[in-house]
Amino acid sequence: MKVIKKKVSNFIKMLSIKQLYFTAVLPLSIIGYILIAFSVRNVYFHQIKNTLTSETQNAIMNKTDNFNRYFDSLYYATDSIIYSDATQQFLRKNLVSPSTNDQLQLAEILNNFMNQPSDSYIINSWTTSNPMITISIQNANEDLFSTTAVYETERKHTSALLSLLKNDIISLHGQGDLYWDSQSKSLYFFRAIYNSQISQPNQFLGLFSVRLSKRVFSDAIGYYAPSASTSYCFANLKGEIISNFSLLSDSDCRELLKKNKLTLYHYNYHISSPKLKYGNFILMGIVNDSKLYAGSYRLLRHLLILTTISLLLITGSITLAYGVIANRFNQFIKKLNSTDSFGKASFIHMNVKGEFEELEDVYNSMLVRVSQLTSSLHAQEIATKDAELASLYAQINPHFLYNTLDCINGLISLQKKTEAQEAIISLSKLLRFAIKERNIVPLKKELEYVRNYLFIEKIRYQNKLLVLIDVPEELHAYTIPKLTLQPLIENAIIHGFHNSLNEVIIAVTADSDEKSIILHIKDNSGGIPDEIMDNINHWNPSDDSEKNLSGCSGVGLVNIQKRLRLTYGNNYGITIQKNNKGGTHILIQIPKRMKILIIDDEEIQRRKLARLISESSISFSDILCAPDVPGAIEIIESQHPSIVLSDIRMPVKDGLELTQYIQESYPEILVILVTGYSEFEYAQAAIRYNVFDYILKPIDPESTLSCIRHATAKLESIKRRENNYKVLQNYFNENVSYIRNQFLQELLFWPSPLSEEQLLVQKDLLHINITNFRLVVLKCHLHTDAVSNQIEEKYYYSHLAELAIKKRDSEALLYNIGDILYWIYPSDNNGISNYAMMKDMELLLNELDGNDVIFQISISSLSNNFNQLNTLRRQITICQSHYENHSDDLIIFYDDLSTQSYDLFNVHEKTQFLSTQILAGNTKEAIKCLDSFTSDLSGNKIISEEIFFFLLSSISFTLREISQNDDLKDEIYDKLNTLKNCTEKDFSVTRFFPIVTSICKLVNTQYKTNGNTIVEQVLKYIKSNYNQSISLTSVSEYVQRNPSYVSRLIRQHTGKNFTMILTEKRVEASKRLLKETDKKITDISDLVGYPNQRYFNRVFSSYVGMAPNDYRKITQTFD
Repeated sequence: MKVIKKKVSNFIKMLSIKQLYFTAVLPLSIIGYILIAFSVRNVYFHQIKNTLTSETQNAIMNKTDNFNRYFDSLYYATDSIIYSDATQQFLRKNLVSPSTNDQLQLAEILNNFMNQPSDSYIINSWTTSNPMITISIQNANEDLFSTTAVYETERKHTSALLSLLKNDIISLHGQGDLYWDSQSKSLYFFRAIYNSQISQPNQFLGLFSVRLSKRVFSDAIGYYAPSASTSYCFANLKGEIISNFSLLSDSDCRELLKKNKLTLYHYNYHISSPKLKYGNFILMGIVNDSKLYAGSYRLLRHLLILTTISLLLITGSITLAYGVIANRFNQFIKKLNSTDSFGKASFIHMNVKGEFEELEDVYNSMLVRVSQLTSSLHAQEIATKDAELASLYAQINPHFLYNTLDCINGLISLQKKTEAQEAIISLSKLLRFAIKERNIVPLKKELEYVRNYLFIEKIRYQNKLLVLIDVPEELHAYTIPKLTLQPLIENAIIHGFHNSLNEVIIAVTADSDEKSIILHIKDNSGGIPDEIMDNINHWNPSDDSEKNLSGCSGVGLVNIQKRLRLTYGNNYGITIQKNNKGGTHILIQIPKRMKILIIDDEEIQRRKLARLISESSISFSDILCAPDVPGAIEIIESQHPSIVLSDIRMPVKDGLELTQYIQESYPEILVILVTGYSEFEYAQAAIRYNVFDYILKPIDPESTLSCIRHATAKLESIKRRENNYKVLQNYFNENVSYIRNQFLQELLFWPSPLSEEQLLVQKDLLHINITNFRLVVLKCHLHTDAVSNQIEEKYYYSHLAELAIKKRDSEALLYNIGDILYWIYPSDNNGISNYAMMKDMELLLNELDGNDVIFQISISSLSNNFNQLNTLRRQITICQSHYENHSDDLIIFYDDLSTQSYDLFNVHEKTQFLSTQILAGNTKEAIKCLDSFTSDLSGNKIISEEIFFFLLSSISFTLREISQNDDLKDEIYDKLNTLKNCTEKDFSVTRFFPIVTSICKLVNTQYKTNGNTIVEQVLKYIKSNYNQSISLTSVSEYVQRNPSYVSRLIRQHTGKNFTMILTEKRVEASKRLLKETDKKITDISDLVGYPNQRYFNRVFSSYVGMAPNDYRKITQTFD
């Protein structure tokens, strides 16, 4: 072996630079580059692919959880019927056959349950309205005891189903079950009813069933683009397709369910099909792999092309560089060989620029300075001393490298390629940071370095190592010497496991004040000896003799203390304490400092003051000096110091003129004047210019520093007052103008009522003394020739209406949302007659009469409860729909419409869904929704006249919500007016198809109106209601916008989606509760808006990097 090594060494020595380059350097460089490029490419590609797969799986599980949670809530909601006293009594006394009277009473209970507001029993917020179609109860004798079904056919079918499935339902012992009826294409929810009496708990009384709208499947899925990489389909365990939301046919879905993988039309599909909690249903998450990974494959191709091109460029550039360098080396060697003395005649002149010019300068200088050996040795000594500080940055614990490489080797041996790749990437980031980063780095980068280091250590120590990093984002921009935190954490880990701890716990936190940032590193490693702590805490870089610092070698406490104090001075650095848990608490203090300017025409005086301040405990980032006023003004304008310390008497301009200039241009700067006893009256004159203080000559160090300390304290006090004032001012400005509007908005558009106590408190705070009232809504309508491009005019006229009402009653309770004005119209205890109110409204319309505009007034029924405003607003919708078909009725009372033969609430749910799809630009779903009006009623395309005009009104309202004005919108209005004024009795729903298609096209060409305002409202709402069961749909209803539109605005203005913002708020709240309280994890989960604790644990871990219990353990360990 030694012989071979010697031969290779001799062979290399015999090669010239050119030969060595072409036989070794160039090939190895190319091979190394190729290996690195392909390694990076493989790691990056697999990481992207794994991330996409994980996100897709999470999305499918979220849809499954949505479906399960919905039927959980329905299960608990039906308890109110099954275990109610009335139901139990009726069933117990009618075990044989039901009486007619009992049937009627129980039917009334079922109808009341059907017609109550959906929010009273549905917990999940993704359902848009009541999904129940009919409810039925069958007694133990299999008589259909009671049902809400209207038709006899459905009654018989329901009774037959209950009899057929009776044994299966009873076997579930009261648990809920779902059943898909293929014959009626309906979804049923069943439960067995048992005696609630303690004496007979197992007595079977009957069966309970709910027929549900098929829409619960689409609600569970929510809105998604059909062309997306993931689509959904509901099926049962028999392979029957229940509800298909994918682009695949039912037969394709069945085939995919059997095989799990399928290739269709050049696309590769696979499924994830979790079973649902209720019934024998599964949710098929159909993933189009070709679309999912399309971007990754494109990126891979681009990387390969770029790698090839860059490899060719590198080879060419290296070869070219070699030729140039080799030629210059040859010239230099020839001239060097011709040198025979050390005089100027032996100087080399190559007439080239760059490094060889520097090389010849160095060589020539060396010849001149050969005789100056002492100076050279001294220079070498200084360079060595400077290098000592620089070397501190380059030290990396070799044991850590050895252990890391061993861990990576072990991962590879265990076939854990992904973990090994991630470890290699983290190690490369560590080395790159340590070698290439500047000596001073942002705190954010230092924390990233620490996280990469901890990733590697976690591979080694697994769950035995718990580390929390919780540093506020506002501190990330401040700078810190690199490799400050990691060595301290490394020490804690090494000493913790060296002391045989089963678990090492470390917490990295931070706080700040006006002067400093203080980083805290706490651990349970057993502490550091008192002698070492004392030596490090009192280490002074000015000491020539090194103290006894045994046990602190390497990249540890000594090096960090040296670097911090050499950089910032003795007032900063690390302080080591023992924490109350027997471990170590290291405080790292770095400065946040102000600037001070010293002005004096005597240089000795300037130096004296500068030295006095720099050696004191007062922290300034810069101590600036100027010899005169003009120089001081230049520094003030460029550096903007916080404090100016100036002599009064100086040539050219004196301190008094400088003070006047500062007072006029920079009043926030504090001025301290230096004066003699004989100039006291002169100094008094300067006080008039708001001088902070003055110092008498000869200067006394203690009084001077005391004066400067008072000035810094005054600046800090001013800054605190300004911050407090800004907070109060912002709060006032944000709330005083909108607090009434917000109160009304929540009651009008948010269905969850306030408690009586909350309502009374808010009414009292807002000085609302209204008892009985009606909701009056004024809606602005422009004449036909003024419709196009006149949105601003509607807002203008609506504002005029608001002013007219305020003129009548300055305390009127109003809410204006553009072209619609809501008015809480007060009434006396007996109410105001419709006739009297009609006359009052006519007077108001006369005041608002104009050539280009008309106002339509809708008036609700009388109420005495502000919690009913949401219901009253729905009455207004009915009135406005009536106006669309009877435009001569400018004043419409809901009470006058309530006796009409048709009930528009029955189709209100579908029209809301239609409006949502139109505003989302979803043409396919909108047309499908229109089709449903006919299939539910007659099976053909003809609908009733009432429904036809209600649809016409709803589509007209939807079109008005679109802010864009152009020729297409005018054309759509013309088509709607044609339908409205048509005398033909053709009430076919197909007449709406081209109109809806055109509106969707219009929607897809516009967005982004009043985005900032809407996003601000959304963020405020999340901040106030994050602990409730809120969703994008409920928030969108709050701001009265379409969910898709709100989602796009949020992402555009914040860079995050709604779920991310809500989750971050909930996680921050949960962190606070975990740290400050002893509440159970289950309770905290509920308090921050997560009823499901398992889901809360998963979300918390993904954001914080550890489970809630681990986070609490770390924070409370060092509390």
